[in-house]
Amino acid sequence: MINTKFQQQIMWMCIALLAVLNFILGSTGDGLLGPLTPFYTTIVLFVFACVHGIHKYGLKKFLIFFLITFVVSWAYETISILTGFPFGSYDYSAFLGQKIWLVPIQIMPSYFAVGYLTWTVAHVLLDKFDAKLKDSSVFTVPLIASFLMVMWDLSMDPHRATMLKAWTWENGGVFFGVPFSNFLGWFLCVFTIFQLFALYQRSQSEKYPEEATLIYEKNHWLQPTLMYGAIIVEFIATYIFNVSSSITTLDGHQWWTKDILGSLALVSIFTMFFVTVLSTIKILSNKKMKNN
Repeated sequence: MINTKFQQQIMWMCIALLAVLNFILGSTGDGLLGPLTPFYTTIVLFVFACVHGIHKYGLKKFLIFFLITFVVSWAYETISILTGFPFGSYDYSAFLGQKIWLVPIQIMPSYFAVGYLTWTVAHVLLDKFDAKLKDSSVFTVPLIASFLMVMWDLSMDPHRATMLKAWTWENGGVFFGVPFSNFLGWFLCVFTIFQLFALYQRSQSEKYPEEATLIYEKNHWLQPTLMYGAIIVEFIATYIFNVSSSITTLDGHQWWTKDILGSLALVSIFTMFFVTVLSTIKILSNKKMKNN
């Protein structure tokens, strides 16, 4: 399974472009590229996931992954807005644009794009270098991928919610205005997505056992890993370039924005960046893998 030169170029360009866009977003807000800057980053992430994912799984499996993510994430978000379970009580503002009923359209592609990255990085961490799942990996890959996904939410939710008001927590929360339940809900949501896709993959592996699965090409695993790592550029740049001010959440708590952003930068460095470094070392030091 070898990526074409054109596919390789697109993915490397996406990694570089995401890092640049995140630096611009973090250092200038929407002052340079306008209010659509967050949408640009989602588009770049989604394009990367499509190019890499279709090549890896084929169009049918890729679409199954996307549809599972879209439906499950939309359902969990909608239920939580209506009932408070599992994330907590919140509402989306107009910040993220058009909605499907109560949930902005941008949310579901974001779940999928970053979810695809964490799904792939989980394979690296577990030395699962193939496109199929069987035995214990049917459960361990979704478990690890879910932790990696929640690392992203830990690094960005207070900024998006408490500061930017893209969504508003009705009762505030312990993590700079974000409730504890949000992160447990995130884990439940993404684990449901990953577990459903893993079970689907297992069913396909049993149905077509003759398909070749091993993928020992360094770039195939390195590119999603670096794409995952490029996300943290925004969190670090936002902390460095932001001027501190006071902000009050709906529960009456007052926060300093520099404290929020500094904490999120630290979280992203010692979670997402650590995973990126560890995965990169595992890939580059794997003697079975070849350069491509």
